[in-house]
Amino acid sequence: MTLYSAVPVVRAGKPEAVVLVSQSTYRLLQALYDVRLRLFEVVLLSALAAGLLSLIVSATIVRPLRVLRSEAAAVVARRGGIARKFRGARRLDEIGDLARALEDLTRRLEEHVRFVESFAADLSHEFKNPLASIRAVADTLPLVEDAAERERFLGMLNRDVRRLERLLAGVTDLVHVGVQLEREPSARTDLVPVVRALVDAHRTRAGRGITIDLTGVSEASVPARADHLEQVVDNLLDNAAGFSPDGGVIRVSVERDGGWSVLTVRDQGPGIPEAHRDRVFDRFFSYRPGQDQPRLRHTGLGLPIVRTIVEGCGGSIRLEDAPGGGTCAQVRLPHF
Repeated sequence: MTLYSAVPVVRAGKPEAVVLVSQSTYRLLQALYDVRLRLFEVVLLSALAAGLLSLIVSATIVRPLRVLRSEAAAVVARRGGIARKFRGARRLDEIGDLARALEDLTRRLEEHVRFVESFAADLSHEFKNPLASIRAVADTLPLVEDAAERERFLGMLNRDVRRLERLLAGVTDLVHVGVQLEREPSARTDLVPVVRALVDAHRTRAGRGITIDLTGVSEASVPARADHLEQVVDNLLDNAAGFSPDGGVIRVSVERDGGWSVLTVRDQGPGIPEAHRDRVFDRFFSYRPGQDQPRLRHTGLGLPIVRTIVEGCGGSIRLEDAPGGGTCAQVRLPHF
């Protein structure tokens, strides 16, 4: 297309000539063709870049995620066991963080499964003996005609039933505490009033001339529920009273050590051999030297409950020899 424009030349009020100007649109068409070509090139390069980016994303993100999903599904299906390493755990990006989180999750799951299996085995073993005794007595009792002998068998039956009741109550407490620590948030509790109240209660029922001395700070806030702290202190005081000789002294103190609140209970008993200091925290293990058939009166779940509570609150517990003889139980809890 050619465009024309005519401009008259006027002199003395009269047109004398005309200037005719023409312009072709060829250059505009060429510019338009160039713009179209550039747009096509941009679109083509964008498509190529999108395809290349998709390949990179597939190789670096999608494929590792699919691998992690497959490995997680294998863990759920329990193929080859629970404990395993996830590929990509050494990566320093978000995929590596996810792989490490899955490894930690499977590790905790394996620990929980082992705990359940071990707990079930221990529970079965502990219940088997009294149940076998009850069955034997129940089978024998109808055949006994002597009144004194029947009374003796009934006493054995009642003893085993009471033992089962104590075992069941201890197991219920242990499971209940573990569930509460897992599901309920930590509360802020002052340890000192709890210790003071339980020391007063044990002073009235200790007997055998046993005295309890309490010293320490006036305030120690720890991340634990009050009822859990009561279980810890009550079990420690009960054990100390059980090991103390007649007229013995139990020394209880609450102190501050940096960012920790430290509860210490010392008795003057025979002490605990070093070989048993870790075993006393095992379920159903009871060490009571000098006592006749201690397993009939003690379930061996007191200190395991104490350790479960203390460690669930971020603390620690240890047993050591007390100066001058006896045992020193030290509980360390974070201080708020």
